[in-house]
Amino acid sequence: MSQHDKMIPLTSFLQEEMTLSIGDRMMNSIASLPAATRLRLLAFLHFVEEPGNLLAELDFSAGGDLRLILMARQPCESNKH
Repeated sequence: MSQHDKMIPLTSFLQEEMTLSIGDRMMNSIASLPAATRLRLLAFLHFVEEPGNLLAELDFSAGGDLRLILMARQPCESNKH
């Protein structure tokens, strides 16, 4: 068995551990956000997953503020939480 073949299981293990650690850290970070921010994030994720169910409007103000407005096109029965 070559040195490269011996490193593959170790590399796979490290990738899995890093992925789990990043996922845990993200979940902890999201849990610490205010409720309104978590709802906005959830709405954005629904937009990314099923863009056909939402209308999106991107608004720029003269002061440099950026606002993304998401609106439901139709009730979506598959995404009840």
